Amino acid sequence: MKIHEIFERKVNELKQDSRVKGIFITGSLARGTETEYSDLDIIVVADINEVYEEIIDGIPVETHFNTAETIKKWFVADPSSCYLYTYGKVVWERENLFDDLIESAKYRLDNYEITDIRKVYLKHKLGALKEKLTASIALNDTLKISYLIHNNFKMLVESVYALNSLPVPPQGVGYEIYDTLKITPQKGWLKDLVTLKGIALAEYVLDMIEYCTKGMS
Repeated sequence: MKIHEIFERKVNELKQDSRVKGIFITGSLARGTETEYSDLDIIVVADINEVYEEIIDGIPVETHFNTAETIKKWFVADPSSCYLYTYGKVVWERENLFDDLIESAKYRLDNYEITDIRKVYLKHKLGALKEKLTASIALNDTLKISYLIHNNFKMLVESVYALNSLPVPPQGVGYEIYDTLKITPQKGWLKDLVTLKGIALAEYVLDMIEYCTKGMS
């Protein structure tokens, strides 16, 4: 597959750079779910903080150069970045540094707590969505139902992760792990949220709202 060839070329190139201390991959290639349409995400621990975006043989490639100290600061400022290291893969390291980074990422996720202020915000948004969906069901307005849920999709997903005391992961990781959460409205909850239509979708989301609201009380 072309992405593997490009990846090997990039790794060999990076190994020649004396500033590079380690190479780590995220995304579908790290999880073994890549396809011919996948892009390539590389994290490089180095002495600089820069991002390079390029297209190589039609494949989008993002290479993030960061110091280990910067990465740890991101774990605090943006806890969702921790998922990249707990579900990523070490490719090569000149120094033994990824064990520490991975453990730090796991620690942040294990000890993450949603704030009371955020819970209040989410419950308010869920309540507002409930009222609008109820009115749309009464009017049999399926277009508005789809519009409302599309606009509130991220908030609904965040509410489920909040029940599990976890930040929302990046999209690719979220798709892979959503059904591993311990507390969910039901098994396959994300699939139903994406695939149901019309009144059935509205009724499903109303049940989801009730479940999440009670769980955050």
